Amino acid sequence: MRSHDTTRAEIARAAIRSFLRNGFEHTTVDDIAAAAGISRRTYFRYFASKDESLLSGMQEMGISVAEAFRRAPASLPPLTAMREAFLEIEGVASEFPERQRSLGAMLRANQRVHG
Repeated sequence: MRSHDTTRAEIARAAIRSFLRNGFEHTTVDDIAAAAGISRRTYFRYFASKDESLLSGMQEMGISVAEAFRRAPASLPPLTAMREAFLEIEGVASEFPERQRSLGAMLRANQRVHG
């Protein structure tokens, strides 16, 4: 059985993939739930809104960058290791070539998310 934190992280990653594929405004909670393989009701056990899943997904990406940075060979200069870590995470966006825009661009395009 998966832990609460593991399930939450999986839903957040499904949300990010859905936002990258469809755009934030065109993604529904039902889309995210379907992508995560859960029901709408289960989604709301973990997140109060799609905005919350976006923020959690971005936090998960930050954690992933930090983990990739820690896995880098000690022989790499720190800036090179950080660049490699970001490139590894950027691969998420490249899964959807028709929507190859960064999360930053998505956030700028969707003023509602940040205020």
